[in-house]
Amino acid sequence: MTDAQEFFREKKPWSRYKDLILDYYLEPYLAKVATLGKPILVVDCFAGAGQFDDGESGSPLIISKRLEVVQSRGVDVLGFYVERDPTLYDRLKSNVRNLHIPVRTAPGDFREHVDEIARLAKDRTVFVYLDPLRPSDLLFGDMESVYRQLEAGRSIEVLINFMSTGFLRAALGLSDHIFV
Repeated sequence: MTDAQEFFREKKPWSRYKDLILDYYLEPYLAKVATLGKPILVVDCFAGAGQFDDGESGSPLIISKRLEVVQSRGVDVLGFYVERDPTLYDRLKSNVRNLHIPVRTAPGDFREHVDEIARLAKDRTVFVYLDPLRPSDLLFGDMESVYRQLEAGRSIEVLINFMSTGFLRAALGLSDHIFV
């Protein structure tokens, strides 16, 4: 079992907290951008299984719930969920299959889909959620083609969550190389 698969066995308190932040942020954000009159795209670049083994919702289901509210007000929406772990991806597809909003799932590393996200951003308001398991899973330059849409006046919002323990481990590992 991979670390990512193990992660989805049971939702931990800190994971509940970060999902609470995501949900809390999305509600007013989506209400505001819905007034722009453009379709809305929400991308989860590290979607995981969508739901934990203990039945608690993961970020794709939290996002979808918020998108359903906006769609009920007549706004076109799309949830775009990317997962690289093949086992988790299969579970993700199953967990979002019966949602009441349009959903696109994509297997593989999110970097493989950045150009598609950038293309979709040309006529949509975009929210990108980046929540990597390890800090090394994301480099800021990875999203450059999406960020370039800002130059064209597109609405792009990015929420990045990093586990501080992962950063601490990475920083401590680097300190051996920096201070030698």
